[in-house]
Amino acid sequence: MLKKIFLKLLGVANVNSLLFFAAFFIVSLININYYILRSIRNTLAVSLSSVGAELIPAIQFWALLPLTILLIYGLSVFMRKHRPSSIFMFTTAAFSLFFLLFSLFIFPNRAFLESLSFPLIAKALPSLGHLLHNWTASLYYVAAELWKVAILSVLFFGFLNQRISLKMAKGLYSPILLGGSLGGLIAGPVTIFCSDLGKKLTGPLDLSSWQISFILMSTILASVGGTIILIFSWLKNRLNQQDAEINTHESPDKPLPIALLESLKTILHSRYLFSLCMMVVFDYVAYYLYEIFFLDMLKKIYADPNNYCAFNGRLTFWSSLLTTFSALFIAPVMLKKCKWRVPALITPLVVMVFSFGFFGCTIFHDSVFIIALANLAGTSSMGLAVIIGSCLFCMARAAKSTVFDASKELAFIPLPRELQSKGKLIVDGLASRTGCALAAAVNQVLFATFSTIEAGMPAAAILSFGAVSIWIRGVLHVGRVVDKASSDPLNQALSEVA
Repeated sequence: MLKKIFLKLLGVANVNSLLFFAAFFIVSLININYYILRSIRNTLAVSLSSVGAELIPAIQFWALLPLTILLIYGLSVFMRKHRPSSIFMFTTAAFSLFFLLFSLFIFPNRAFLESLSFPLIAKALPSLGHLLHNWTASLYYVAAELWKVAILSVLFFGFLNQRISLKMAKGLYSPILLGGSLGGLIAGPVTIFCSDLGKKLTGPLDLSSWQISFILMSTILASVGGTIILIFSWLKNRLNQQDAEINTHESPDKPLPIALLESLKTILHSRYLFSLCMMVVFDYVAYYLYEIFFLDMLKKIYADPNNYCAFNGRLTFWSSLLTTFSALFIAPVMLKKCKWRVPALITPLVVMVFSFGFFGCTIFHDSVFIIALANLAGTSSMGLAVIIGSCLFCMARAAKSTVFDASKELAFIPLPRELQSKGKLIVDGLASRTGCALAAAVNQVLFATFSTIEAGMPAAAILSFGAVSIWIRGVLHVGRVVDKASSDPLNQALSEVA
């Protein structure tokens, strides 16, 4: 009885409840790991590295994009030879094992592993020198970034998109994505608990407080990864039974003839998919142009790595709380009642408004107006910038994780199966990392051009607003096609895609 009431509240009463809960818990568990990883990666890259926040653009440009291309190429090769479900389980296991081994063996020996110096490279390309000197933290940052891209966006939703219709997805995806906020609500307190427990166990275990916290969180990551594999295996078997019962002639879970270069050509020749790609690229450009300055500001306030990690955990909790509210009360209504472009526009507008506030408070921190606002809030100009930056962090991620991500997934549903896989491989796999790399390249140019990070903020603000404008333009084009396809049972509006 309670299960039926819960499903009715979520708006999925007519969906197979076992399949819904399996998908819901998989999304929740993937996001638990993602949010824990985000706090760990920021601590390693910013708080524990020798260069602070400047390391992140170097990672995103020199390491994240090339390794993403390598990952996407590997997935495209596996897709031609193995079932999507097998690839999902193998990739989840590989990531989980890496995170555990890193905390047990690589991190304790990072001083020895990073002992080599590269003076010529550091002199010619300082950002690459920073990355090589902190390569262990850089490697972990890349793996943490690729976890959600590979496991959730490309593999799990790619698997799910081939099993449901556009009409069903409109009612199902918002409640499923609620699992993302549940993951954050759990991950935030877990991160804070492990960070605090590490301080208490320093004496008995003869390890640094951060190393103890790191091992505790990594053990949780590995356990969650194993649970994801078990639930997904059950879900796969159940869906295969359904396909057999309705006498499906072609199993959706079979290898696909997907090639990386062929997928890139498809994106470039389809204005629809190219616009979808631009939405994702400039989403990341606009966001990461802000985040580097925000993380650098936090390091000045929270010098201790455990305190820095704990604050990231608090940000995770509040962003997840907002995500839950959006997933329950905003996203379902907007996705069902409004045209596609309406919910898709919310995230870029949130980023634009709060970026304006964050950059404005930081750039004009000495102005009478900003000082008066800070006094009204009972804080300093920097404190006000941190408050607005935290609001942007939480609200942008809440909007992206619900209305934007759900809208993006809906845009794939009307496509043929092969075109879905090609599109997701590039849009979710490569475009997001391209956006990170583009933002990183811009930040590195700003760092090289200006004497300090703060001096480059006005230019970063202008470029961020430009990125949001391109993002909005992509939304408007994709929205025109999807809204027409939704009212056309034959999907004739999508003829231009192919």
